[in-house]
Amino acid sequence: NSNISNSKINKITDLKKASVLKTQSCADTSNNRAKITAINQLSLIALVLFLGVSSSDILAKPKNKQVNKSANKSNKKSVDNSKVKTASVTKSVGAQVQAAPENNLKTDVPAPVSVSTNNIVGSKTNTQTSALINSADKNTSNQVLLSMAGKPVLTVQEFDNFLTEVANSNPQVGFALQSPYYPDPVGVKKSLFDEKVRFIVMGEWAQASGIRKSEKYKADEQKMLEQVRMWLDEQSFIQEHKVDVSDADVQAYYEQNKNVDRRLLLSPAGIEAKAVLFEKDQPAKADEFANKLKNNPQASIESLAKSSDLDVSHLGVINQDSANVMPEIKDAILGMQKFPQVAVVKCEDDFWVISASGKVEAKYRPLDQVKDNLRELLKPEKTKQMFDTELPKLAQDFKIVENKQYFEELKQQQAVKQAQEELIDLAESNDLGNDLGEGDDLDNVDDLDGSDLMEDIELEIQP
Repeated sequence: NSNISNSKINKITDLKKASVLKTQSCADTSNNRAKITAINQLSLIALVLFLGVSSSDILAKPKNKQVNKSANKSNKKSVDNSKVKTASVTKSVGAQVQAAPENNLKTDVPAPVSVSTNNIVGSKTNTQTSALINSADKNTSNQVLLSMAGKPVLTVQEFDNFLTEVANSNPQVGFALQSPYYPDPVGVKKSLFDEKVRFIVMGEWAQASGIRKSEKYKADEQKMLEQVRMWLDEQSFIQEHKVDVSDADVQAYYEQNKNVDRRLLLSPAGIEAKAVLFEKDQPAKADEFANKLKNNPQASIESLAKSSDLDVSHLGVINQDSANVMPEIKDAILGMQKFPQVAVVKCEDDFWVISASGKVEAKYRPLDQVKDNLRELLKPEKTKQMFDTELPKLAQDFKIVENKQYFEELKQQQAVKQAQEELIDLAESNDLGNDLGEGDDLDNVDDLDGSDLMEDIELEIQP
């Protein structure tokens, strides 16, 4: 070990620093991904436990339009009354769902980190969802949909309540049940009913067979209930500590991001330009064509190109973010100050005559059109800030103490292990081979305790 030079130790230390930084970055990304995945899993667990339904199963089952038309035709008489009762409601909700493509920002907004059980695409309140889904009236609400051993198990009213809960908990299923544009909402209801029956049957089997009394069943149930309890605790905490996204917050995000957020930017600013290509052996023709453009400001590049049997490339609006043009052409266009302007640009072996007509201002979606959706977009960050503020105070109130030394020691052990592995890798790649004695055993490198490197390592492992 004494044969290892200081320069090699420095090289190893540099490699270790890069490795530690990369590991920390990966760990941060992994933690964020794990949190989102865990929340999604907990949401699904809650849905399965309390509602007994899988949205992927439900939405995979609707029949095609042709089949639905035949079924609806054969049962037209039986559903006429239902159509009359729900026509006005469907029309009003349909008007809310329908929107021009450029106004429909909602579909592009990422889901919040913590999913609220009241969130549903296109709905404002649970009452609105319930109004569209529920078809039971005083005469049918007590009608039995499912019985077991002659005893009623599920009524129309109970099934409608079940549908409302599913819609409020699962946006995909809620949309299928609400939207007048979904091809078979009745098919979705029937699929949900089939799922409900399936879980009821399995529940009776589990009860009758005694499987629920087994130790494994109880242990698994306890684990899932604990996960659901954590999810419900978080939802309750969010509900009790509501965050507010102010108009100033929305305005600030809009101004700071309108040039980079594609949901806000209709068309970017830049310079509008067109070009004509000349081969590498045609520099004189390129200059001649460019001079014609310069001397005839009233003539368009298209008309001159057509008279010379040339093709025009429409480059569109060029700016710093343009990736569809070669760097030489982009730099030449962005360097222009007066317009219209013509220039000959050499790219590799070819020549391009560039005609820039002028600057184009950016166009944005109006703030009033997107502010409600931006408010929803900003809620997750506000929620995170609320957690960062409130949880430490509660931890102090509850006298919670973290053993930070445990993780600091783990980091030290990890850093030492990485340094040892890097020494071995360098030795095996002959970076250290010349510095080791001919009779030295490379396995001895494993005996390094890393103490010579700890002075540098401690700089990276501080919490």
